[in-house]
Amino acid sequence: MSRTMTHTSTDAAEHGTLTSLTQLFGHTMNGTQVQAIEIPLFQRDYAQGRQTEQVTQVRKRFIADLCAALDGGHTLHLDFVFGDVVNGTLYPLDGQQRLTTLFLLHCYLAWHQAEMPPQPWHAFRYATRPGARKFCEFLTQCHPNMANEDLSAWLCDQAYYLPTWKHDPSIQGMLVVLDALHQHYWGQTPEHLHAAWQRLTSSDQPAIRFLLLPVSAQKLDNT
Repeated sequence: MSRTMTHTSTDAAEHGTLTSLTQLFGHTMNGTQVQAIEIPLFQRDYAQGRQTEQVTQVRKRFIADLCAALDGGHTLHLDFVFGDVVNGTLYPLDGQQRLTTLFLLHCYLAWHQAEMPPQPWHAFRYATRPGARKFCEFLTQCHPNMANEDLSAWLCDQAYYLPTWKHDPSIQGMLVVLDALHQHYWGQTPEHLHAAWQRLTSSDQPAIRFLLLPVSAQKLDNT
């Protein structure tokens, strides 16, 4: 589910763009500026939050790698993300799981910042299920009490959290990952969390990057 890369081949670098989630928005791909990301209908549910033993181990390693890059000062290069832009929206054909986890990481660290106006990366959507789409909107608009040790319980207790969401596997998986991030950063100082946020969203040297590779719009339409 999670893949990292320690180097990028010259050929791949010539055909793709090394970017971060924050840098991706506003980036021009195939002549079109990226303004949103939408997980297409044919993609599976978000799987990195599943509670099986194998997935739990993979999730722990991936989150540890992400947080180590933010906490330790080195750069983490994730694997390729394939997709295409149609009418300003990037539709990933490969990389859904990693992009969703990065979106959750952005949400989580943004909640620790003193002031957070609307961000370009808020335009992250799921077409697979209406509930998952609404839940992503909910995450970008709420302001959790980060002093609450049980983050998912706080989220589920909000008036705008719909009871039907407990049956959506993507939403439940996202809650598991948010709890895992909260467990990692629990007790960290505001200064540490702010430094992690700055490294994550840096416009010059982001701590976590991936190689975005375009595919033809015709191929996307035929999938």
